[in-house]
Amino acid sequence: MEHEHNMTDYTQCYKNFRLDVPEYYNFAVDVVDKWAEKGNKPALFCVDDNGNEIRYTFGDLKEKSDRVGAMLQRIGVEKRDGIFIMLPRIPQWWEIILGILKVGAVAMPGTVQLMPRDIAYRIKISEAKVAVTDLENAPKIDEIKDQCPQLKTLILVGGRRPGWISYSDEIKKYESFTPVKTKSSDNAILYFTSGTTGYPKMVLHTHASYPLAHMITGKY
Repeated sequence: MEHEHNMTDYTQCYKNFRLDVPEYYNFAVDVVDKWAEKGNKPALFCVDDNGNEIRYTFGDLKEKSDRVGAMLQRIGVEKRDGIFIMLPRIPQWWEIILGILKVGAVAMPGTVQLMPRDIAYRIKISEAKVAVTDLENAPKIDEIKDQCPQLKTLILVGGRRPGWISYSDEIKKYESFTPVKTKSSDNAILYFTSGTTGYPKMVLHTHASYPLAHMITGKY
């Protein structure tokens, strides 16, 4: 079967391509929430280690990320604040990332393979104020939290632990939420490089340079 390709001449496509960047943009609001208005469209399928399947619609993602946004505002998160998130591949990762974008904070994802020294380096250099992880990885953050005076709040997904806010308990308290209006040029996501020739470097993305730019991924 033959397929029609969106790109047949890379050089010509590269020369002529333009990305329409609006003044204001937020992936969580302008994509996820807009799809939620179209009914119960499937958004996310997840299968755990035991074969249990979890299905989210765009409406589910909107509702849950709104609760996350309200929770973050309640604990004092403001626009441009950094939030370090270290979770395995679970649906809550998406709930939290979208909620972070909705309050205009900066999401800082990290792999669960990070060791305590790696976590401390990332939190200190980025000045993250909040850390989010699961029960298995919480001891890593507890080990280094005293080295990070700017780290004010710890949020735990999937359990309870002294000194941590229970994610599942906390988001039940919130319903109404109004997303913060973000410009396309506002900071949104901070990644760290692999650090093969030295310490990992920070790579900061705006709401345009990463979320909006994935229109290119979708098209080609």
